[in-house]
Amino acid sequence: MDNTKYSLGQLSKILVIPKSSVYRRIQKLESNGIIKGYSAKLDHNKIGKLIIAFILISINSGINNSQESIARKIARVPEVYDIHIITGEYDMIAKVRTSTVESLGDLVVNKIRKIKGSYTFVVDGIGGEQPRKRRVTRSR
Repeated sequence: MDNTKYSLGQLSKILVIPKSSVYRRIQKLESNGIIKGYSAKLDHNKIGKLIIAFILISINSGINNSQESIARKIARVPEVYDIHIITGEYDMIAKVRTSTVESLGDLVVNKIRKIKGSYTFVVDGIGGEQPRKRRVTRSR
């Protein structure tokens, strides 16, 4: 289902069951932790977050902070949308969104780099959000 804003009445018609049954089923899914929450899908272009970048981060092995604690600190930076601990040459990868290339540089230099323990950065994959391809169907 692409639209999560359906009302109970609309879901009832689609599923061909009473509204009360839809309500009970949703409540059960929520209480069992199957539905963990609801969220909005943002159009990042419309809010000015035109630049997407992936930042590879190494941490200083001489620091007593764990990778997890450094990752949590980096995750608190508003421009960071995802952060993952990885293996290999780098320790983490962060997906970030900014409004300009200059603000991306500011993010790395003045926000992420100042977090104690993180020290090497490689910014990769700078680009903008690509418009979604629309599915075209033909009726016969």
